[in-house]
Amino acid sequence: MGRFCMMNPRESGRSINQKLLGSNQKARVQMKPNANGTVNISCAFINQQYSAWLEVESGFGIEAFWVDAKTRDYISFRQPLGNGEIQLEMGQLTEEQQKGLGEDLEKVPDMTQLHDSAPTIWKAKTVWSLIFFLPPEGAEALKKVLMVSESQALDSLRKQFLRELMQTQSRLESKEVESQKTLKALLEEGKGLIRDLDSDSFQTRRLADAKLRDLGLVVILLAGETDWSALSPEAERRLTFIVQESNVISNVEDALQLDVQSWLNSPRIWGAALKFGSIQQKKVAWEVLKKNFPDLFEKKLKSVELDLEANPDENQEKIQRIYEMVQEEQ
Repeated sequence: MGRFCMMNPRESGRSINQKLLGSNQKARVQMKPNANGTVNISCAFINQQYSAWLEVESGFGIEAFWVDAKTRDYISFRQPLGNGEIQLEMGQLTEEQQKGLGEDLEKVPDMTQLHDSAPTIWKAKTVWSLIFFLPPEGAEALKKVLMVSESQALDSLRKQFLRELMQTQSRLESKEVESQKTLKALLEEGKGLIRDLDSDSFQTRRLADAKLRDLGLVVILLAGETDWSALSPEAERRLTFIVQESNVISNVEDALQLDVQSWLNSPRIWGAALKFGSIQQKKVAWEVLKKNFPDLFEKKLKSVELDLEANPDENQEKIQRIYEMVQEEQ
């Protein structure tokens, strides 16, 4: 979705250990409940090849760090609470920094101090931006630092998104979902309802509670952008119960549909569909770029003379050029 959200399965600690631990690996997994019933999670893994730390705060705040034991190459990932920019960083630790990490699993390193003098940094507002617009080395770093064990995981998510994109575009053209609210509109509505949870009127608070429940998984997105410390005890209690209920009864596909809608009018996402999609998706993406973004197409893209029926190798170079042109327009 718009932010990474780490969720703990019911069979938590034991299954995590079984899946991730090697015979020579030290590990610590801690879960600390908050007053509002949500949980902060921290993990640390150390072996002969690498060390890794992952800190997850309720409200979708994530900080992760991974370092190669031999080369001292590191990867750092930060997703702040709220809607601040997500940052992915690659660099190399000094010998002193490497020694300072030690092997104490109870000591999470101060990641703000672990920086190369000239690191490579990528920033993005949303997870989708990372998935579609990172260069290959950035995508590999993202998988590594977030411990994505299945190499196809991000590719699978990308393909699912593109399928939904094509289907939603088709329904919009046939006017089937013309009246459906966009994700942006639902988030704005939800923010107002969260403010109403602090109303002096009991009736207003109760109505806001009911309407937030009707928003389904949008509430999960709102929870990640809400300053929980600013909520009154009653508003915090109500929102906690609403989030827990949404977790249980909502369909993740609903949220994916909303994210797809929020990207439909972006030429960048259609450029990504042209690069990452199947041959049929490439054809649809090219037609959408022609039809929906005529100024961009006439000024820049048309000159590439892309023919999707031509030689695949030749097309690959042209598609990459189009992809880069579209990114410059954002």
